Amino acid sequence: MDYNILSKVESVQAEAEALEDYFEARAARAADKLLPDDNLPRDYLSDSHEDSEDDEDGMSFKNQRRYSSKRIIPDEKPQLTPEAPTPPPCAMAAAGPRVKAYKNLPECWTRNFLKGFALGFSGRVAIGGMAAAWAMLRRRNRSVNPVHVFLHHLSQMDMQPVQFGLFLGALLSTHNSIMYATRAASGAVGHYRSAAAAAVAAWASLFLPRGARRVLALVVFVRALEVAARLCAARRWLPRVPHADVLLFAAASARVMWTWIFHPQNMDASYLSFVNRIGGKPQSFLHAVPHVFSNAPLPAKLAHDVERDRMMLNLPSLPTGSQLSIANIMYRPNETAGSHFLRYVRECLRRTVQVYLPVHILPLLLFNSKRLRKEPVTTLLRTTEAVARSSIFLATYCGLGWLGLHATLPLARLAATRNEVPMLAQLAAGHVAGAMCALGLFFEKPSRRIELALYVSMQAIRTFFNTYLKGNKGFMARQLRRGGGGPFFA
Repeated sequence: MDYNILSKVESVQAEAEALEDYFEARAARAADKLLPDDNLPRDYLSDSHEDSEDDEDGMSFKNQRRYSSKRIIPDEKPQLTPEAPTPPPCAMAAAGPRVKAYKNLPECWTRNFLKGFALGFSGRVAIGGMAAAWAMLRRRNRSVNPVHVFLHHLSQMDMQPVQFGLFLGALLSTHNSIMYATRAASGAVGHYRSAAAAAVAAWASLFLPRGARRVLALVVFVRALEVAARLCAARRWLPRVPHADVLLFAAASARVMWTWIFHPQNMDASYLSFVNRIGGKPQSFLHAVPHVFSNAPLPAKLAHDVERDRMMLNLPSLPTGSQLSIANIMYRPNETAGSHFLRYVRECLRRTVQVYLPVHILPLLLFNSKRLRKEPVTTLLRTTEAVARSSIFLATYCGLGWLGLHATLPLARLAATRNEVPMLAQLAAGHVAGAMCALGLFFEKPSRRIELALYVSMQAIRTFFNTYLKGNKGFMARQLRRGGGGPFFA
């Protein structure tokens, strides 16, 4: 029994001294990287083992632990046994990822501001350059010099890289400086210091253009709602709803679809242009849909535009003396709603592939090039699958929207015939059609569904926001219209 206890003590002592050598090596490397002395690991064992006498083989105990350190610590990671002493916190911090340290608060502010300015400036220029390059590749007239096309699109963009650089620099420097200054805080101050730092750093949005402030505020606001919902669900304050992302997507799509068909002026200009381009329907057809739902005749100019666009699409003229419908405006002769849905989805796939190719290819080339070199076949197959699923989702989303409008038209007509409130019928039809679009979300990967739901939710909130601004002229509306709401929401 005494022999077993003695052997166990010797083994523990050998492992502990091997750990000491390990942390001494890490401390030497940390010193080479100019870390402050406060971050260097300290010796937590006494130096009495350094003077140990040689054993019977002529090898000192210190040399024995060096020879056995590779067995005890593979790949330079300490494997502690239950009997081994626990290293102090400073040593464990040095053994983990190296944390950037600053000598003082001004250095912290300066380094973060310069880093943020460089990232914001270069990122804005890179995004503008990629957009101009994509426009150059998609040019229809191949006889035009591509360099001229690239420079033309680049000159038309209002990138303002200096403003975005100042914004990101001020954001990082303010947030990280407050976190550095309160690093020793404890209790309630230490618990909420990150929230306070983020709230104070919101002043940096004043460097952004007025339009970008509202976009940033909505993005942060939607993300904050997501975090709050997850926290409430984790604490069981809210029930966990199956497919909650699809339900959120359906609610947001209902609002967006109704606004797009009946009140497109309340949508953001860039997002409206994107939806019209993906939809692929002529503008005259879209303007005629509200008249169809209200059971009213088309104005003369709009009827002329519809006839012109139908001739360009090789469609016959509008039937005279019959009631207008979505079918006789958009469908081909003798085409049903189901056949139009299939044809429209097939045509829409050509446009959606062009949207999602750069969305999936550019991050792969910029951030996952190493994985592409190591596993080219597997990576390309996964990327192809992602592009296909996203393209099918968006094409199906658009097709289900028109199918939903076709299905709800009889109910809206019935409400208009009985002199019911036509606005209520349009509201119901648009929201039901938009909710049907959410079925296309099941084609997407589960990890991307919540991202798409949050994005469409942001656009839905913007429609409420724009409706409020256009219908009110009070003090708050004037401040929000000038961009003053950006820091408030952020």
